[in-house]
Amino acid sequence: ITAAGSVQSALLAKELAFRKKLIPDVTPLVISGCVSVGLALAGWGVWSLVAGYLAKNLATTLLLWYLSPVRPWPRFDLAVARELLGYGGHISLASVVGFAVMNVDYFIIGRVLGAGPLGLYTLAFMIGTLPSTLIGQQIATAIFPAYSRIRNSPTALNRLFGNVFAISTTLSIALGAAVLVGAPTIVGPILGAKWLGIVGPLRILAIFGVLRAIEFTFSPLYRAIGRPEIMWVSSLIRLVVLAPLLYLATGYGVNGVAVVQAVVGAIFIPLNGAILMRLLNLPLSTAS
Repeated sequence: ITAAGSVQSALLAKELAFRKKLIPDVTPLVISGCVSVGLALAGWGVWSLVAGYLAKNLATTLLLWYLSPVRPWPRFDLAVARELLGYGGHISLASVVGFAVMNVDYFIIGRVLGAGPLGLYTLAFMIGTLPSTLIGQQIATAIFPAYSRIRNSPTALNRLFGNVFAISTTLSIALGAAVLVGAPTIVGPILGAKWLGIVGPLRILAIFGVLRAIEFTFSPLYRAIGRPEIMWVSSLIRLVVLAPLLYLATGYGVNGVAVVQAVVGAIFIPLNGAILMRLLNLPLSTAS
């Protein structure tokens, strides 16, 4: 169901029609909630969540088809397929390796420390990475089609990247600082005393969340100019370095794991950024 609307969704993003795209992004969430709650009250149990999820995807696809005049029809073109596989293969591989990078800490904590510490760390990670979730990912999604439009104009690309980097960095630092400073105040009253153990790792992961949000500014740039292979190569190197360090850090509990995440991020993110800027022939002064 989702795949049936993927072409229309991509075209709306390519046209920077995000105001129009807001309708299929938001309305299905309301429909899903109504379906799930209604069926849950009717006694459907866990199947109410399944039905709500299907209703959301169906509503999204129908709205995308309504808003976009494009009506794709199955047709095989070898030249187009070769081009898409050559580019998309790197994107898919980057997603797989990136998934491993972002979940290896959960696996190691659950395996070594057990379910209790894993629960504390998971909640701390979710709150601590709010800057990357609310700012970095959203900006990366919106800016990719804009980069693609001006990929053959180095001056315009340089200027736009500098603006995006400055805005993303400023907003993520502000949000990260709020999480860092406010953690002791909000955890107890809002989550309850049993969650006070997340304060330590939460503060550390708030720093990691800022670094991760800044990192998101690079990926849409090298995807737009046709260098997606850099994504999975850098992620694979990071995974090889990160995994053994995380395992050793479990000796210091979830705080040790959080510290490793922040330190590795502090090393790899600016290093990765510097390499990318060099490959793209953009000066490092862009970020200033």
